[in-house]
Amino acid sequence: MLKNINILNLKSIDKASLKLAPLTILTGANSSGKSTVIQALMLLIKHSVTNNEYSMEELIRYLSDFSVIRNKKVNAKEIEISVTDTSGVNHKVKFSVNGAEKNSNLEFIYENIQNSNVPELLYLNANRIGAQELVPTSERKVGNLGEFLFSTFEKLKGKKLPDELIHFDGSKTIAYQLSQWLSFITCTPSELVTEKVSDQVKVSFKVEDIDSNVSPLNLGAGMSYVAKVLIICLIAKKGDMILLENPEVQLHPKTQALLGVFLTFIASKGIQLIVETHCEHLINRIAYEVYEEKIDTNDVVIHYKPDVSEPFTTLFIDENGKFNDTEKNVVGFPSGFFDATLKELMDMR
Repeated sequence: MLKNINILNLKSIDKASLKLAPLTILTGANSSGKSTVIQALMLLIKHSVTNNEYSMEELIRYLSDFSVIRNKKVNAKEIEISVTDTSGVNHKVKFSVNGAEKNSNLEFIYENIQNSNVPELLYLNANRIGAQELVPTSERKVGNLGEFLFSTFEKLKGKKLPDELIHFDGSKTIAYQLSQWLSFITCTPSELVTEKVSDQVKVSFKVEDIDSNVSPLNLGAGMSYVAKVLIICLIAKKGDMILLENPEVQLHPKTQALLGVFLTFIASKGIQLIVETHCEHLINRIAYEVYEEKIDTNDVVIHYKPDVSEPFTTLFIDENGKFNDTEKNVVGFPSGFFDATLKELMDMR
């Protein structure tokens, strides 16, 4: 697991030093630099393991040109990304016009298909595909756009989860636990159903009070989007890292909040989550989960970026579910997030 990340001169970030926790939340204004943190992690991991240099090439090819990704505002001649792991070991990579200088032994394997005990990196892109009725089979688990997740579910649905990932009484299989989470989060008794048909996988859902299975194309898009978040988290193991962009997409506010219960559960079991989100309902529910002692106060950190020209503001959540600054003072959330709607309501009065 990683403890912190330092970024120098990457895209809009001239300098940032951020704590990483089992559950790290990146939030703030659009195009302010949140995704750059996730991209920095992917760049470092890509250049840490030889296999990743090939398997991640297509995924982050847009980050391969130094002249494009350097911070032009400061006319950067060099980019540096480093992290420290929980053993205190530093891992670093530098980029310049001459290429990459690597000093990193991070062992994360991107979409590891060998099923070994090596830590794995999984990534769910903000531009992922939603509803799919037929999906191709593949050795890959996720795909650049999440296109293989339903196929992965078909292959692994009968696998028993480790005891620490069992939340609901009953079967220990991925299929059962996922459908229980799906029902809990969407507030609708539901079951994800997959069936291998030739070289493809057919996808449908069982929904309460409907006799036959329903195509994802005839359900709200949120059902497929949240199912993919559940799959990517439940196929992970302790020590893995998952990068999630906008897990709340296409979800009702109540569902967004209940998704926070699931993400907190996963992060409390030794799987590191780096989550980019714009969702106050998700963040508020995570704060409540801290208050309910579902996850330790030290295991959640929030980094808020107000705009592209300002640095990240770091917040923690105390045992009362309140936001704290780095000095452990109780503070409100930075201006421009939770207060946006309130200001408009007050103006109308």
